[in-house]
Amino acid sequence: MKTMHSAMIVALATASVALATDFTWTNGDGDRAWTNPLNWDYDGQSPAYPSNQYDTATIPCINPGCNGDDQEDYPIFDSSEITIGSLTINASTNFHELTFAANQTTPRKLIIASRDGLTLNNGHADILLQENSRLQLDGGGVIDLRGAIVFDNAGSTPPRFILGDGTTLTVRHAKQNDDVTFQGVEKGLITGEVAAQNDRAETLVLASGAYIRGSFDIDVILLNNGEVHTAPDDGDPGVINLVCHPKAGSGHWYVDGGVGTGQGQESTLLVATGLNGTGRIAIDRFGWFIVERPAAFVHDGVSGDTGNMSIREGGTLRVKADIAFDVHLWTTDCLFPV
Repeated sequence: MKTMHSAMIVALATASVALATDFTWTNGDGDRAWTNPLNWDYDGQSPAYPSNQYDTATIPCINPGCNGDDQEDYPIFDSSEITIGSLTINASTNFHELTFAANQTTPRKLIIASRDGLTLNNGHADILLQENSRLQLDGGGVIDLRGAIVFDNAGSTPPRFILGDGTTLTVRHAKQNDDVTFQGVEKGLITGEVAAQNDRAETLVLASGAYIRGSFDIDVILLNNGEVHTAPDDGDPGVINLVCHPKAGSGHWYVDGGVGTGQGQESTLLVATGLNGTGRIAIDRFGWFIVERPAAFVHDGVSGDTGNMSIREGGTLRVKADIAFDVHLWTTDCLFPV
């Protein structure tokens, strides 16, 4: 019986491998559609595109050395939902190497199933998430993003970066020329597969050298060992809402950007969950740091230290009534829908 059971396991594993296909993007048909089999090179007998939980998808430079590449060479994700095993982007062209088509009514959703399943190489690659698009990583693990995930054209349904239920994902970023890792040109949502008080909490670990910049709602546990900025670039304002599950880490938090007109153009960092850190908080001119849940900052990990917070000329710290800067008092308050 034991021998039969082992044979069944081997057979199932072999079947899974047999289902796996390695796809390489070519844009052979020229229409940029992910779901067009003629745009992929693969070892298969019938037309296909990456759409299986064991498939690997690679987006290379179309021309050697990326010389002469054009944004029109690279894919548009045009499916309502597809699951693949992994995605690697080797192109580095200063264009969007993968663009999610905006759609008001039907989400464009790509699920990556494997652990460590996403890699952006070469420093300037990026993935563009537009209105109602969703990039979900189910496997957790560690991903290297030598490039950026850009949230833009938010519309009525902001794009989402989703962590699989109960997973922990560490994002590493090889900083080159001040590239960012997550960039919210317009509002983006970093969330878990299930956003609720009693779910198996998802955790995003932002490693040293990794950046979040721009406007975001973040409801997963965030361990910020890198940097979080409200400004999506060097000057424009942004709003970051820290909600639901607590945030912590040794990294820095900057309320930067904004023009101070008093008409909603100031940058804001809203703390609506527990926040505990050993890094630095800097509130720049016209910035608002609003605390609605308990928070604690210690410097160099020494309990009782006053921490490291600087409020520059024109910056504002607003603390809700009866809030103590004592992180053990937090309560989880998850407001976002699934």
